Amino acid sequence: MHEPWKIESQETAFENRWWNITKDVVRLPDGAIYEYFINHGPDGVIVVPVGPDGRFFVQQMYKHGARSAVLEFPMGRIDGDETPADAAARELKEETGLAGTLEPLGSRWVFPSSSASTFHVFLARDVRKVAEPEDNPKEVGEAQWVTAAELRALLRDGKLASLVQDGVAYRALDVIGV
Repeated sequence: MHEPWKIESQETAFENRWWNITKDVVRLPDGAIYEYFINHGPDGVIVVPVGPDGRFFVQQMYKHGARSAVLEFPMGRIDGDETPADAAARELKEETGLAGTLEPLGSRWVFPSSSASTFHVFLARDVRKVAEPEDNPKEVGEAQWVTAAELRALLRDGKLASLVQDGVAYRALDVIGV
């Protein structure tokens, strides 16, 4: 069993709404000292919306880090005292105007080497339009509904935004059994 490394010191290196990065000086079991920068930002949610007809909702949105429009499922941070399920329902409605029956699919670290944050994954079944998406200039998306076969083609061709989105898609396809 691996023991946690001993933290010799920790200081805030950078902090804003999305990031709380600490510089940790750690001692490894062999006595070596290393510096690690860890993001302690908020946890988040990713929602895989599925319509009554079995098609999946994905959206193309501009992401400044990638300097490109990318294809992804709705996602966002958990605010304050929100539960992951409440955040998933809120993000789904805010970004898409959709609502459905939420089913938790588990939680995962995105990058455990440098982040303490986790994402909670939800399948939203039988989604339907309940509102217009919120007007947010940073979240203007172009919606697409795709079949399971089309989603598999997007995965095969590397068309989703990230490895995280790929993993979420595979998990949803597995749970649905298609």
